[in-house]
Amino acid sequence: MCKKLFVVMMVSMSMLLAFSYQPLSKDEAQDTKLDQLPIPVIANTVHPIPNVSEVSIFSEDFTGTTFPPTGWTQIQTNTGNNGLYNCYWSRFTTPDYVVRSNPASAGLWWSYNNQDEWLITPEISLTGSTTNQYYLRYWYYGFCGSSDSDHYYTKIITATGDTNILYDLSEQDRGWNRYEEPVYIDLSSYAGQTVKIVWQVEDGPADHGISYIWFIDDIEIGHPELHDMGVASLLEIKSVPLVIGETDSFEIRVYNFGTGYQSDVQVMMTANDIAVDSTTVSLSAFSYEDVSLVWTPANSGDYTLKFFTQLALDEDALNDTVFKSITVCPEYHDVPYSKDFNEDWGTFGNNPPFCGWQVIDNGTENPKKWNRNDWFKGGTVNPSREVAAVRYAPREHQDEWLISPRINCSEADSLRSS
Repeated sequence: MCKKLFVVMMVSMSMLLAFSYQPLSKDEAQDTKLDQLPIPVIANTVHPIPNVSEVSIFSEDFTGTTFPPTGWTQIQTNTGNNGLYNCYWSRFTTPDYVVRSNPASAGLWWSYNNQDEWLITPEISLTGSTTNQYYLRYWYYGFCGSSDSDHYYTKIITATGDTNILYDLSEQDRGWNRYEEPVYIDLSSYAGQTVKIVWQVEDGPADHGISYIWFIDDIEIGHPELHDMGVASLLEIKSVPLVIGETDSFEIRVYNFGTGYQSDVQVMMTANDIAVDSTTVSLSAFSYEDVSLVWTPANSGDYTLKFFTQLALDEDALNDTVFKSITVCPEYHDVPYSKDFNEDWGTFGNNPPFCGWQVIDNGTENPKKWNRNDWFKGGTVNPSREVAAVRYAPREHQDEWLISPRINCSEADSLRSS
């Protein structure tokens, strides 16, 4: 008699479903033979923005319906849309996954036609800091490391008209950032000047448009305090789902937002406000370190995890802590057991939230990335139904696994799976 059972759903072929969806990149549009799979429901909670400082000079979250916002300008080359959405800088309230803080963000879709699109702030005076230290921080939904000769620039225009590149998504490590962490740029070399900040997309020499969408939200320019450290983001949970009695590792990014060196600052992890692990970190100004903390849960159930710094002289407590709601699963589930996939899932790469389910991507896609080629929450139109789905992808050999939790079948004389 068996003790525990796993049910595995594995695909290496297409599953043809019909949806209304606009691909996030040209690669995605060219890969698909179905029309189209939906974006999964994003269930991640947006916690308060970790403000680098309370001394904010300029901010914009695109709440107002006027676009560009008052005082802003834009340079527009493309006048079209990509089926559903504009291919030039616009205010977006839908789809909901491109908005970080309601009700809107600024962004644009990729196109097959020429794109050289600029979104430009009003003049901003970098004055008021006693240390001449200034920063720009914003959150974005976009793809890093494009190899298609297109660029996703953040630039600065000085009072003399010089335009300098501050940041380019195409020069970063390859992969999506879906508002997981912000861009943080040191503007201290422009202290005392009046400047404008630019977000510009520029396609390659063939003028065939950019290859990926790009959205920005929750922009802030300000000057930091002397003493200011915090946990910037939860980067990875090593093993998901969490199961009682099994040790798991949590990788977080600790940031020194301040202008002073900080030594041996304690970094804590709690589960439902009970301390489970800690370490210490020393950081110079405007630097970060990725550290791992561990936890072995003794009981199943819902938990709120907190990751935070404890700096005695911290001048801004608003950016100290990152929260994560998580469920610890029992060792196994009793029968009868059923699942209809109606609950919200997270972004691509997240496992289903119901305890014990697991998604594994064994496909040959290189570099490997989570997308609709892997198991995710989808839906059918007729009949209307929420389902687990995976999409046909001709560019890789698919080997995609959706694995049920452990199921206790030791008490049953016979079992049936349907």
